[in-house]
Amino acid sequence: MLIGAATLVTAYAVSYLKAGLVSGTGREQGVPEFWDPARIGEWAANLFAIAVFVPIFEELLCRGLGFYLFEPFGALIAVLTTAVAFTLAHGVILDIPVILVTGIGLGYMRAATRSIYPCIALHGFFNGFGLVVAAVVARG
Repeated sequence: MLIGAATLVTAYAVSYLKAGLVSGTGREQGVPEFWDPARIGEWAANLFAIAVFVPIFEELLCRGLGFYLFEPFGALIAVLTTAVAFTLAHGVILDIPVILVTGIGLGYMRAATRSIYPCIALHGFFNGFGLVVAAVVARG
């Protein structure tokens, strides 16, 4: 539980710091700058994909298969390698610090709990919370 909280706090802190230093740029999971209530169905489908499907897929791939393949070289190597792969797979240069911190935290959680389920839950919360907050802010 403490690992998850630390990961969330660190990732969001890095995200806000980055947003303050580099403003006016697009982000990987950017949302429209305005709220269109007529598109709530599309928004809900996007929320489901980003908060449920994507975390399951990415965690199975990175903290599941990737961690399993690199764990024989040591937990630290598995954590760092999967975090870097996770970050590079997102392909957004401006979000590298946030995604890398999140990947390291998720990898450490995987090593500590020996399970990907907490990683899926934390990843889903991180993505879903960010999307909901962005929509609320966009409503102004």
